[in-house]
Amino acid sequence: MQLPAWAAALVVFFFGLFVVVVFVLDQIPKLSRKAIRAIKSVRAVRDELKGKPPRELDQ
Repeated sequence: MQLPAWAAALVVFFFGLFVVVVFVLDQIPKLSRKAIRAIKSVRAVRDELKGKPPRELDQ
């Protein structure tokens, strides 16, 4: 019994979808750390422009 072409394509599609979802979910912690650092930098610039002492930036 041969595997229909549409079934093989469906398996490949779901595997590719799984790989993309895993990759995107793996990137979330890295992106959130970068976003937090960017927000802290923007706040430091805002404080500097308002004449307030700048907050400490975590490295």
